[in-house]
Amino acid sequence: MHRTAILGACFLIAAPLVPIEAPAIFDRLTLRAQLHDLAGGIRGLSATHVSVDPSRHMVLIEGLLLRRPGLTLRIGRLALRLATPRSSFIAANFMQAAAATDLGAQPATNDTSAALARTGTIAADNIIIETGAFRATIKHIDMAGTQLGKADLTALFDPRATGSAAERLAKISAAHVAISEIVLKSKQMPAAPAGAAAPTLDNKLDDPSDGKPDAKTDAKPEAKTDANTWDEKVVLNDIAMDDVVQGRAKLATIGATNAIIREADAGELQAAFGPTRLTGLDLTQTARLLPGAAGTGKHQSLCESLSIDGVKISAPKAEFGFATLALKDVKTGSVPSAAKAGRKEADDAKETALAQLLAKVDIGSLGFTDLRFTTSSGTTPWSGGISHGVVTQMEGSKIGEANFEDFTIAGDGAKAKIGRLSWRGVDSAPANAQSTATEPVANAPQDQQRITADSIDLDVANPGSDQTPATNPAHFQLSHLELTSSDPIDGMPTRVKADFNHFTFDVSTMKMGYLAQLAALGYGKLDLSSRFKAHLNSDNSELSVETLSLSGADMGSVQVSGRLDHVTKGLFSTDQTDMEVGLLNLLLHRIEIRIDNSGLFERIVTAVAKKDDETPVAIRQEFAAAVSAGIPELLDHGRGADVIAAALAKFIAQPKTFRLSITAPEGIGALDVALIKDPATLLQKVEVEAAAQQ
Repeated sequence: MHRTAILGACFLIAAPLVPIEAPAIFDRLTLRAQLHDLAGGIRGLSATHVSVDPSRHMVLIEGLLLRRPGLTLRIGRLALRLATPRSSFIAANFMQAAAATDLGAQPATNDTSAALARTGTIAADNIIIETGAFRATIKHIDMAGTQLGKADLTALFDPRATGSAAERLAKISAAHVAISEIVLKSKQMPAAPAGAAAPTLDNKLDDPSDGKPDAKTDAKPEAKTDANTWDEKVVLNDIAMDDVVQGRAKLATIGATNAIIREADAGELQAAFGPTRLTGLDLTQTARLLPGAAGTGKHQSLCESLSIDGVKISAPKAEFGFATLALKDVKTGSVPSAAKAGRKEADDAKETALAQLLAKVDIGSLGFTDLRFTTSSGTTPWSGGISHGVVTQMEGSKIGEANFEDFTIAGDGAKAKIGRLSWRGVDSAPANAQSTATEPVANAPQDQQRITADSIDLDVANPGSDQTPATNPAHFQLSHLELTSSDPIDGMPTRVKADFNHFTFDVSTMKMGYLAQLAALGYGKLDLSSRFKAHLNSDNSELSVETLSLSGADMGSVQVSGRLDHVTKGLFSTDQTDMEVGLLNLLLHRIEIRIDNSGLFERIVTAVAKKDDETPVAIRQEFAAAVSAGIPELLDHGRGADVIAAALAKFIAQPKTFRLSITAPEGIGALDVALIKDPATLLQKVEVEAAAQQ
């Protein structure tokens, strides 16, 4: 049992603790002796002192202790002011009248003060709830406007009623609930060996009780904890709930929340949450977050909204937080098992309660402002942030859509900024588990995933070395990046598209390498764009590359398209052997290359002419003569060699466009290329088309 689910029960835990065995309690509650007798008849229930004041309709219980398998409940002091009768019954008959009257069936009213006058109040101090490796302590709780009528009691204690105990507790109504502090503690425990009692938190964490040993739990040796166990402690202050009707609170607030999670192999994580506000909180659905609680098989509302002012989480070598965090339309329902989610049960056992909770909750939308984080990799610190973000349709491992603005990250001499980052339909589950995931994300294509980024800036410092001096940081910009995949089969997309627009950077200061050669051609800044689009036909294992292009401003473009056959999964495998087999089975049926010149060729000719002290016309003629003689010789004068050479010569004379198309009806494999040593023989297997200025 973990903190979030027990929270709803803690809010209302005191209400049903009137020592009763059946809904007919009130007609036996007129004398103190009868109350003692009744309390003694409830299995596992005891109290050190009980007093009744019929004139004030008050019951006071001290030292209340309830023991049930897997549950221990202690209440230092419990005061119940029972509902005021609506007629002038004498005090001696009040209890009997309350039993016959279903106060829960009163007509609705907007007069809260009148409702409080007709109904009861509950106050409890020093509440301790233990369930094995979980403990909750409540300093003080006040409940006003409770309606402990016949229907409420029947729902709580009828052995034939369905639902867990926590779900029954969550059905109580109250006009107002106030709790000064709740402390929740939990610890992962290994299975107890034969003859050993289940481990408890006594002697493991700070014990808020009186510290006296419990003979019933200390009689047997405790099971020892595992080295990988973890501790969790959550403290909630100033909790209030208004208009709780059948386990649903119109408004709930928490003044502050602090948490500590200790894990042997990961260190200590601390979290602090500022003022929290929840609307439409359903405590019955909250109870279904309990481990082992039966899901409904469908999503139901947990709360309408949740907002937090100020979040800070710290871990070893990492820290992050939000200025504000807001959730809407939070739902809970059935959760797939670890096997169905593509994970091992051992992985579930290692998860903290927070991770288990997130796996059980779906969120309609999550928004935040001013996210900031710091972390370190080795001795290198990293920091970053996001000014604003919205994530929608969070269901299990799926995200319907996410949008972030002003994302920054800096470290190790580099700094990156993305003006806008978004994705749609992303599933983080393993590929082999995606087909068995829960119901589809609403309003998002089931088969499409898309990631986009706009206005990307990257600065990379050059600190220099013994051989090269330090320089100013290199600045790179990317206008737009988009990656789209769709129509997945067995987790692998069969349609892929990528766009890479206006990647710019300064090359004027480059002194070596290919970039220095471009700078020598007169390019001060490169502006590059690229596009890739492909489709895999799973019916015939055919891959069509519609386009693979690279273009540059004032340079031109190169476009490649083609069709491949015998495409298998091994081609995309991380296993070297499978990938090599996939490559050997691959057959090329068609490839087309198109070149569009927009200035790069003229700059090359001009540079060569200047170097050789020749005219550009003379250099063009030399190039044309070289390809006219060299290409046929290189291809052993095979079929189509002269066509290629003539088209290239025409392009050199007037550099606008060049197109080369090679088609192999029977397909050409990697083995053909490797085994056929004679280019002319290889050309006999293909059809060649080449043209310029088309």
